[in-house]
Amino acid sequence: MECAKCEDIHLCLECLSNGKEIPPHKKEHKYYIIEYIEKRIFKYSDEWSGHEEMQLLEAIELYGLGNWTKISQHLGNSKNGQECEIHYIKAFIGIDNMNMNMNINMNKNKYGDNYIDLKKENIKIEEIEKEKEKEKEKEKRLKIKNNENNNIDNNNKKIIIIIIIIILLIILLLIILLIILLIILLLIIQNQNGVNLDEFENESYNNAESMISNLKLSIFDTIAERNCKLKILEMFNKILQIRKFQFIILSKDSKYNF
Repeated sequence: MECAKCEDIHLCLECLSNGKEIPPHKKEHKYYIIEYIEKRIFKYSDEWSGHEEMQLLEAIELYGLGNWTKISQHLGNSKNGQECEIHYIKAFIGIDNMNMNMNINMNKNKYGDNYIDLKKENIKIEEIEKEKEKEKEKEKRLKIKNNENNNIDNNNKKIIIIIIIIILLIILLLIILLIILLIILLLIIQNQNGVNLDEFENESYNNAESMISNLKLSIFDTIAERNCKLKILEMFNKILQIRKFQFIILSKDSKYNF
């Protein structure tokens, strides 16, 4: 604030509210608002900017002390009437929660709208603080409950995952057991039939086919070459007869049923 009559006299809102006089300045002088103040002025009023402090003083001057509804409307409803009242008592009268129990007797008829019942204000502030404490306790309880519920949900999820893993392991073990049982059954059936697979895999003269695999008859062969090739064919034919004979013997054996 700047004094309208004195030169280079600037006052903060706290000095203005306390009525400080710096010669030749007098508290009755008029003032100019020199700038919009966004920062807080009082240490304990983080939610009140300097501009709101000035609006509060202007509203009190316009509507009178105690008409807190209109005062809050003058501030653009950024603060309600109760907040304006409590802040004014703390900031500009200098009464905080520690000394609100002061017993000050003021004549209401004498002061009219300027009358302030400090006992009532003390009760209001205490009630507000109690409500805030209750709200904080409720929030803490809700957080604790939410944390407990989250822990329970996490534990339930872990239990479900463990159960699923156990079920999958049991299913896997059952599959392995079934495979083992099938193998055992196949071995039992094989032993009952008495079939020796090696006898069918290894025939007599198993490599006889290699004798004639590259054998070719040609019109250009000499008599000696032709006779040699015919001898090889006769030998292969004898091998086939031997195999046929072995097959007949095996088929007549009581151990094999074809």
